[in-house]
Amino acid sequence: MSRAMLPAIGGAAADLTAPSQTPVVFRHDINGLRAWAVMVVVLFHFSVPGFSGGFVGVDVFFVISGYLMTGIIIGGLDRVGGDQFSLFGFYLARAKRILPALLVLCAVLLALGWFALASPDYRTSATHALFSLTFVSNMKFWREAGYFDAASHDKWLLHTWSLSVEWQFYLILPIALMLVWRYFPGRRNALIAMGGGLLVSLLLSVVVTGLKPTAAFFLLPTRAWEMLAGGVVFLLGPRIVRTPRQRRVLETLGFALILASVATASAAGWPGYEALMPVLGSSLVLIAARQQSGWTAPVPFQALGNWSYSIYLWHWPVVVGLVYLEHHGQGGAIVAGVTLSILLGWLSYQWVETTVRRGLGRWKAKQSIPALAVLTLLVALPATAVRMANGAPGRLSPAVETAAQEAQNVNHRRTECHTMGGNDFRSCLYGGPNVRAILVGDSHASTVVTSVQAALASPQEGVLAFSYTSCPTLFGVQHPQADLKCAAFNEWVMQQIKVLPSEVPVIVVNRGSAYPFGSEQNPNPKNSRPLVYFDQPAEAVTSTFLSTYRQRLIASVCRIAQARPVYLVRPFPEMPVDVPRATARKLLLGKDPDIATSLPDYHHRHQFIWEAQDKAEAFCGARILDPLPWLCAENRCDGADEGRPRYYDDNHLSEHGNRRLILMFAEVVRGAPRSEIRTALTKP
Repeated sequence: MSRAMLPAIGGAAADLTAPSQTPVVFRHDINGLRAWAVMVVVLFHFSVPGFSGGFVGVDVFFVISGYLMTGIIIGGLDRVGGDQFSLFGFYLARAKRILPALLVLCAVLLALGWFALASPDYRTSATHALFSLTFVSNMKFWREAGYFDAASHDKWLLHTWSLSVEWQFYLILPIALMLVWRYFPGRRNALIAMGGGLLVSLLLSVVVTGLKPTAAFFLLPTRAWEMLAGGVVFLLGPRIVRTPRQRRVLETLGFALILASVATASAAGWPGYEALMPVLGSSLVLIAARQQSGWTAPVPFQALGNWSYSIYLWHWPVVVGLVYLEHHGQGGAIVAGVTLSILLGWLSYQWVETTVRRGLGRWKAKQSIPALAVLTLLVALPATAVRMANGAPGRLSPAVETAAQEAQNVNHRRTECHTMGGNDFRSCLYGGPNVRAILVGDSHASTVVTSVQAALASPQEGVLAFSYTSCPTLFGVQHPQADLKCAAFNEWVMQQIKVLPSEVPVIVVNRGSAYPFGSEQNPNPKNSRPLVYFDQPAEAVTSTFLSTYRQRLIASVCRIAQARPVYLVRPFPEMPVDVPRATARKLLLGKDPDIATSLPDYHHRHQFIWEAQDKAEAFCGARILDPLPWLCAENRCDGADEGRPRYYDDNHLSEHGNRRLILMFAEVVRGAPRSEIRTALTKP
């Protein structure tokens, strides 16, 4: 992002060597605005108080990028005949500016990963490097956890999503403007086309943000309007008469909007219409075009603006490094991390950006293209090798590898049997044709189905499993993500199990407390936001919502209990960290891999669900299955057994961990008292 992703201006004239580019006057306001953008992003990622909305710095960068890219393209098309713009030259110039520093970053991370990352993490890092270098990492991260999720702090190259979005925009914009110019030449028609594109993309952003927020955040169609806004400002700016006083007012208003966004913007529902504030603010600053402003002209802002691309590249790996070292959020570590990010940005600017600009800037295409290709292959080939070798296991100690590999120890039929979304509902029979139990629930049900199968008395007996991501077993429940058809899935399950004898019991397994109180383990649950709703989306955990949730849970259990026995499994203990990853890292750092949650914390988190389940037991005749005796002891619930994790992340039991619940499920599928079951299962 920033300088290397934008045309060099002023002193960086080497970036203007392509035939399509026209030298422009150095814009101190743009350079200073880049400084503001990169620093609010950095301070946000380092969790500095007061910058909770600092992610809007990316939106500011998008506007700047659209402004300058449009200037380059229109500048070439607007000449006589429109033959001064070279599409190939435009792409080559962008590659010269973006790739070198990115290649160095990926190479350094691959080298460090050899010594510091267990094989699953190393494979992931190498994979992300490949997606980053091909500028499709935004699509990769869209398919993974959200940008604001806790898991994002384990992705060393997550921030490259914005580079991919901008590169994709660079590929499309010049072609679109060339087509417009060919059939409808003139800046006015270009303005109409870009304005129309802006409105379509903005509308799409608002709609998709409400339906699929992760897709809206990462993908170009819902982000293009921010860059198109910059292009519209470029085309519209000269038409606006601006006195010195008007310029000051516009700039002040623009920065006020940006800073208000930094202080108040919420990750929920971004970008959507809320992103209008920083986009409008950035546009006003660009329109004002004040070159000697106290907001942007001071030397520190100009320096940070020059280094902004490299600062952006290096700051996120520093953030992830602090998380890795378990120092994230500590005051001294934050100061050191911000300082190191700026230092690395300066070094990258001096040694990589400037050096390459001076070298490649003098080379013609027939020289610079092979050079860029060779440099890219020198990084991409090792990354490919690491990926193909599954992270090159065997580099680290066996204890580290064992801990890390537990992240892959999941239900081997998960892809086949577990519904991830949509209407393609799935179910699977585990074991033999004689169904002894029906397992229903969300992804937590999918993680324990093999332990239910292991509890069966013979290979001829089986368990029929129905599970759906992020969908609790509540009739009529709705999920804000439109592709999660929870209500329809639950009704479908009821229809499917009608054919089974009424004595076959249903075992309900859900991540219970996540739905009313959110997936994050908030010390004050009522400050969270529910994951599901019934009549209309719930913005907060209110007493009314909880009352409705409790009633729906009891009513759902009673409906199932009318036809067959029902067993409600208490929520599983949730760990404060990703257990395999944290265990492996602690072992690498020579620390005690002691990961657990206390029983008081467990009960604080799950008190509401326990009470609702108790009422369902009393009103509907349901029975309770409590996993705590099998997973907890001495006032704590451990995340690992002597260094081997019980979980494959922070809340899902692995295939190793779910073995501890075989005796619990045997009470259901064998229909015998616990004492008899324990004797039968432990008999040689």
